[in-house]
Amino acid sequence: MARAIIAVPYVVVMIAVIVTVDTRIFRNHFWRRLMVNIGIVLVFGQAQIFTPVLAKRSKSFSLDLPTILEQL
Repeated sequence: MARAIIAVPYVVVMIAVIVTVDTRIFRNHFWRRLMVNIGIVLVFGQAQIFTPVLAKRSKSFSLDLPTILEQL
């Protein structure tokens, strides 16, 4: 259940990035827009896959905002 709660904002942010790039930069360029959209999805997917892997390897790695602010 917790993974679904985290995944929903992640997908919403990914969609917002794709729509913003589409409308601002690649409005009339279909193939370039398609390639950039695929690249954005791959980058977001890679981050989704490797973040837990890095968290397991490093005990000090955390995406918790209060913990990050305490470390500063």
